[in-house]
Amino acid sequence: MSTVQSLQQQIAALPQAAQQELERFLHTLTDKYAPLHQENHEWSEFSLASVVRGMEDEETPYTMADLKERW
Repeated sequence: MSTVQSLQQQIAALPQAAQQELERFLHTLTDKYAPLHQENHEWSEFSLASVVRGMEDEETPYTMADLKERW
C-alpha cells in the first residue's frame, strides 16, 4: 500500500471536523514549503544557466560515432 493510499484510509476514518482540521494544517504546510520549492527551482535554473553560459558557440569534441555503445 502506498503512502497516499494509507493516508486516504486514515483520513476517511476521521470525523468530519478532524478532516477539516487536517485540511487547514495541510494548507499551512503547503504555504510554508511551496516558496522554498520555488526558490530552489529558481536557483537550480540559474546555476545551470551560469554553468553553460558561453558554451553555446563551442565546438563539440564528440561525434555521433562516439555516442554509439561499443562492445
